[in-house]
Amino acid sequence: MTSQGSGNQQTTRWSWFSNMRMERKLLLIFLVIITVPLALIGYISYNNYANQLNTAVYYQNLSRHKDWLKHGSSFS
Repeated sequence: MTSQGSGNQQTTRWSWFSNMRMERKLLLIFLVIITVPLALIGYISYNNYANQLNTAVYYQNLSRHKDWLKHGSSFS
């Protein structure tokens, strides 16, 4: 008897999904399987791109500073 009780509880847990129309189920599955992973990949890729830009600007500024120190302040 306890197996029937747990089975009924499990059907009520997922009853909202089984009672949905097929179009809504497909939309939900599309959002979960396609859209969410693509959004995560885009977020991670953009963060890596932004970090590369910051690193490139830092090294470019660092090399300019080293050149200025090497040549001295002969601009005046």
